[in-house]
Amino acid sequence: MTGTEPDPDAALKEYLLGGLTPGQREEIDERLLSEPEFHDEVRATGDDLIHAYLSDELARPDRERFESYFLASPRRQERVAFMRSLLAARDAVKAGRASTVARPAPSRPSRPSRLTAALPWAAALVVGLAGAGWSVGERRMRERDAAAAKANEAALRETVDSQAQELGELLRRLGEGIGSGEIATWPLRAGIERGSSRADSFAVTRQWIHLRVPLEGVPPRPSYRASLQDVNGREIAAFEGLKATAGANGPVLDVIVQAQLLGPGAFVLAVQEVTGTHEELHAAPFEVR
Repeated sequence: MTGTEPDPDAALKEYLLGGLTPGQREEIDERLLSEPEFHDEVRATGDDLIHAYLSDELARPDRERFESYFLASPRRQERVAFMRSLLAARDAVKAGRASTVARPAPSRPSRPSRLTAALPWAAALVVGLAGAGWSVGERRMRERDAAAAKANEAALRETVDSQAQELGELLRRLGEGIGSGEIATWPLRAGIERGSSRADSFAVTRQWIHLRVPLEGVPPRPSYRASLQDVNGREIAAFEGLKATAGANGPVLDVIVQAQLLGPGAFVLAVQEVTGTHEELHAAPFEVR
């Protein structure tokens, strides 16, 4: 490595001690979310820091940052405590062996003390338990990382859905008569079961698709949630806070989606409660040819 090339280990050390610029920290955070193998590199660097700390090998500034920043995490505190116990067991085994070598030969056979005889077995037990504890810790850490990634994905999805909703509402307010060269209206039917052969079929001819869903038999609500799904029930797009409008035969829900989301195949536009459970009130199936 030349003097002009960055040292990745040094960068990870700075990251774990609270250093680096916001941009550099964000880059490492993104890699932790997208590269599972990168966790091993960060964990190895963290273990090196812990070992240096317990061995009193850290420079004073790094030691202060280690205690104020690195140890602010309860999970890291547990890891430090575990490594301290492991090192103590190792040192105890070494001390037992050293005393055995230094002891002069007895004039008559004698039994070793229970403590001296038990030390190697204690060390083996500590290592064995450590392996099990380490495995549990690894699993918990991966579960927490997965939960964080899922939360970030949900937040991103919420942002995308919100933008789609704002766009759909804007287009709805403009009216289907405006920009008719870009918007096609597909009237869906009420009272059709999922997978029904009575589902209408449409061809994509415009950039935007205006789906009109009759709400016959659907309980009145201040607002609704619409979920565009494929034939397997996988959600493709969601639209929050939709208001019903008056149609010729009753209330109608208007949803505008991008045509690029609708390839050939079967789809369902599900009308749902605006709650955490998203209880389904109506499902309007349709096909795209």
